[in-house]
Amino acid sequence: MGSLPNNIFGVWLVGVAFGKDWFRCHPLRAALLIVIVAAASVAAAYAYISVRLPQAGPQVSVVSQPLKLTIGLDKTEFKLGENITVGCSVENVGNETITITFSSRYGYLDDQDKFHRVYFDFIVTDANGTEIYKWSWGQGAAAATYEGAINPGEELKNAFTWKQNVNCPEDLLVSRGTYFIKGTMPPGASIFRINNGPSIRLETPSITFTIN
Repeated sequence: MGSLPNNIFGVWLVGVAFGKDWFRCHPLRAALLIVIVAAASVAAAYAYISVRLPQAGPQVSVVSQPLKLTIGLDKTEFKLGENITVGCSVENVGNETITITFSSRYGYLDDQDKFHRVYFDFIVTDANGTEIYKWSWGQGAAAATYEGAINPGEELKNAFTWKQNVNCPEDLLVSRGTYFIKGTMPPGASIFRINNGPSIRLETPSITFTIN
């Protein structure tokens, strides 16, 4: 993502800096320099992408064989109004490939109108235990089942951005204080099945965080 234009721009800069004659006289050095510039561009692109994903921080999980559901934050203290990145994943910790069937189809369209499935939900409660935010609140879902296979060790992942708003009214932000967040699978009140087995819902323990 984005590395190819950076590589072309980097090679153009090399050409400007050293000139065409230098390239013709030193073909091996020129090739090595282009490789170095390309590698640096890829590294820069990866760093840009990585800061947009949830970083290592507090995580909690629940295991219900053969699945392990995890929710994580990048830290436990946030400034008032700061966007909070929430990561959710489910891993097949068993030894066999499984098929998961979801009863409803949650998701969103990106800027290129590409549909992305959402497998999880997260719930934020205040210090009194009152639910103030749930991702699926107000989200539409198609009443259609869909399924996918997960091999041993493979994961399904979603990353969310919570803007410290409450569900109702949506333009109201939370105040400073202590909060709790937990993850559920699947979103909303829907259910899923493993290999056409009984209906299942998973819920993690809560992570405690503060907004200052």
